[in-house]
Amino acid sequence: MYAIVDIETTGGQPKDSKITEIGIVISDGTKVIETYETLVNPERDIPYFVTKLTGIDAKMVANAPKFYEVAKHIVEKTKDMIFVAHNASFDYNHIRKEFKEIGYEYKRDTVCTVQLSRRVIPDQESYSLGKLCKSLGIDHSNHHRALNDAVATSKLLHLCLSKDQVELENIRNTNILYDRLDVHNLPNKTGIYYFLNRSNDVIYIGKSKNIRQRVKTHLANYHTKKGQSIVEQIDKIDYEILGSELVSLLKESSEIKKYNPVYNRQQRKKLSAWCTYAYTANDGFFRIAISNKPINQAFYINSHTSKQAAREALFKWCEKYRLCQKLCGLYKAREKEPCFNHSLKQCNGACCGQETMDKYNERVQQLIDDQEIPDKSFYIIDRGRNNEEKSCIKIENGRYVGFGFFDRSIHYTNIIELDSYIDSYEDNKDVRTIIRSFLHQKKVRKIIPLE
Repeated sequence: MYAIVDIETTGGQPKDSKITEIGIVISDGTKVIETYETLVNPERDIPYFVTKLTGIDAKMVANAPKFYEVAKHIVEKTKDMIFVAHNASFDYNHIRKEFKEIGYEYKRDTVCTVQLSRRVIPDQESYSLGKLCKSLGIDHSNHHRALNDAVATSKLLHLCLSKDQVELENIRNTNILYDRLDVHNLPNKTGIYYFLNRSNDVIYIGKSKNIRQRVKTHLANYHTKKGQSIVEQIDKIDYEILGSELVSLLKESSEIKKYNPVYNRQQRKKLSAWCTYAYTANDGFFRIAISNKPINQAFYINSHTSKQAAREALFKWCEKYRLCQKLCGLYKAREKEPCFNHSLKQCNGACCGQETMDKYNERVQQLIDDQEIPDKSFYIIDRGRNNEEKSCIKIENGRYVGFGFFDRSIHYTNIIELDSYIDSYEDNKDVRTIIRSFLHQKKVRKIIPLE
């Protein structure tokens, strides 16, 4: 059974607004069984723009019951029901907040018809209730009044269920997970997050610019075999806000090495499987190879997420540094036969004896050098964990030293003072790849040389 709910409020956020009207439709999934509606006295002024939108003004609610007077009816009407609403987090969180203020914890399994209709009725121009009803031919008069919106939502629910009932169960199971793991209270900020099992072991560590949304994406995979494997083991979610995407990646890399979570190990095999290497062939010319295993006596150039990604990077390097596609393994030809790019005058002829070894190798060495962090000492200044601070990453003689946070009132040209904020971390190939990528893409806010 379903309780399809719609509310009108004095504002958009639960912490700042109160309910002015509630409409509830009880349904068995195919037809309406019962309806309930009531105005609610919010015990505060109703903003003019809200009255213009809903038609509900102060006079209409002056003699209406206060929320605590209708709370029992809401509990009874929705008991053992699946709580359904269009943009369910809005209605559900407002109602939970009202109950919390009177000392009662209101909890129901929830389903959002925005999510459900996106899955069951794809490719709609808009998924707002009004436009969706118009597109689907659902009668929806007197928009922005609670019961009318609840009735329209019930018709949308019936339509979705007639097409696919499995998706509703998937959404419901996901929302049950959200409640169990307190996902709604996770921050929508940049940082890292930890999945822990019942033994308090870390089983997965991730990084995101929006922790809450990224965790929701993980949990939404509950109905897949792969997703279910990890989700069923999660007993707790922890997190650390870091503010800077670069700092988050560096901390994530460090924490993964520290805890060695089982699901990061599986992922790491895929993400870091392919690398580019430069080695000297018997003829003295540098060759560049792509391999998922280390190559003896070869220079490591970079890591790539797949073999195809490595090939794409190598094609770009050939163009930028005028390297020979044949010597880079991208073009097959007989010995001394020129590569195709030579005919286009995009290769200087290392493949056919028209360029000396020294000149060609000099450009390959330039590629290798460019992929390294500059052999210098400097600070990278980036976002902090909040508006009152900034982050700093220290590089010394091309090696990663660590990172820290400092008050934004401190002038970051005071190098000696910045040193006191740095926490030391291990320098390794992974963190160098991360830093190098950000420097090349110019995704850092400021670089301060250390003199």
